[in-house]
Amino acid sequence: MKRWFADYSSPVFLSITYALSVVLYLPVVVASDTLFLPVSNRAEVLRSIFVVTALTTLAMVLLFRAIRIGEVSYVLSISKIIPVFVLPLEVGLLRQQLSVLQIGGVVVATVAIYVANW
Repeated sequence: MKRWFADYSSPVFLSITYALSVVLYLPVVVASDTLFLPVSNRAEVLRSIFVVTALTTLAMVLLFRAIRIGEVSYVLSISKIIPVFVLPLEVGLLRQQLSVLQIGGVVVATVAIYVANW
């Protein structure tokens, strides 16, 4: 991507890329009556897809900006801990329940992140 699209800024490139992904996905949703999205909440799910796409674009733009102004080794290691931030949201908002093994995995991953950044 760097070689072919070097003339485009990161925000422009990512915005176009993610917008195209939504445009390419829409015909699949329309063509498949209920295969991918239930009819009862199709509008809500499509709205969620657009919101997630926009937020993902924003996150990628901010990641590229952080890489540009910070140390790559530090920025990229922090960007890999996204599950640490998502997990409390899943447990709190979505009422996800974790098994003992999964909780152990979370503890090991959290300790590994602290050790890696220390």
